[in-house]
Amino acid sequence: MISIATFSELVASLHAGPFEDESWQRFLTLLCESTQTASGVFLCHTHSDGSAQILAGGGLNFSQESYDLYNGHFAARDPYLAPFQRNPRAGVIDGDELLPREQLKKTEFFNDLLDRFDLHYSTLLPFAPATGQAESLLTLWRGKQQGHMPAEHEALLAALIPHLKSAVGIKQALVAAGERALRAEAALDATPTAAFLLQADGSLAYMNKAAEHLARRQDGIRILRNRLVASDVSRQARLQALISFAAAASGAASVQPGGAVTLPRASSERSLYALVSPLRLANQGQGFPAHVLVLITNAEASTALPREILSVLFGFTSSEVEVANGLLAGLSLEQIAEAREVSQGTARTQLKSLLHKTATRRQGELIRLLLSLPKTLPMESSGTGL
Repeated sequence: MISIATFSELVASLHAGPFEDESWQRFLTLLCESTQTASGVFLCHTHSDGSAQILAGGGLNFSQESYDLYNGHFAARDPYLAPFQRNPRAGVIDGDELLPREQLKKTEFFNDLLDRFDLHYSTLLPFAPATGQAESLLTLWRGKQQGHMPAEHEALLAALIPHLKSAVGIKQALVAAGERALRAEAALDATPTAAFLLQADGSLAYMNKAAEHLARRQDGIRILRNRLVASDVSRQARLQALISFAAAASGAASVQPGGAVTLPRASSERSLYALVSPLRLANQGQGFPAHVLVLITNAEASTALPREILSVLFGFTSSEVEVANGLLAGLSLEQIAEAREVSQGTARTQLKSLLHKTATRRQGELIRLLLSLPKTLPMESSGTGL
């Protein structure tokens, strides 16, 4: 008979699992001891790509060799898979219900794995977590002398199912949240615009790679005591006022809070241009302060577009890509011709070709079109080619 204290410890280990991985192992070890289980494996589908993760493995007579043999040879030959796939169900399942023992004994799986490591009686516990993701599985094996899982132990397993669903569901939700955060960070890191996310109190919560690069230079903007600070003292009050106004924004505000500010630089480079706006997270109520998003553009940053993109979108030749990127860099047609060591007539002919291929009529319209194209940080390595 399983004591209340043991059951409570099993449940506590399960619910600690999503936050500390070693708790999954504590749970399985205690479960195997309590049910006199020779070997057990706790498998969970956690990732968005459907891949499975072994949360824990062990038992009274657990053999790493048997585990490796199964993974290396028998995983795709498991005779229990087909019967279960034909009749999937949840709850406590005796292995003999899926595959009669006499039929099992005729398989290579039994003779080369189960019998060799005294894994004669299996109990499966498939369950779908509360998140509705792919089914997870707890498999327990008992030796030949132990026989089938006793009814009282099956009752214990059945009582654990709600807690298994809850714990694994939390694990899956945390993994999914982590994956979403990584994808969001990767997307922000790909943009050349510096993005700073601030807490409602103005402290820094996150910055992308472009923002990190800008902050390290400490020219126009810097991070001081985990806060965004303008290098020019005269603009600091304006920047902080915009941040405070955006943080206090209410969803019912009639005027969009936030604003823009120019941030002069000590170097000879042009000023930075900052846009400050509130950013309310999905789980924030309207009565709470908003996070603040500060986007900063650097007019001195390269605007060049890669040859591969322009060739695919518009059919530009290599020479035409150089002219297009020269225009984006702010050069005149005469300067482009000089840098490329071609005549101005050749440069004008190539400009006409650019206008024709992009269905634009004037140089300014062409530049506006090129500036509207999506751009990621890796594109900056292409250069103008001049």
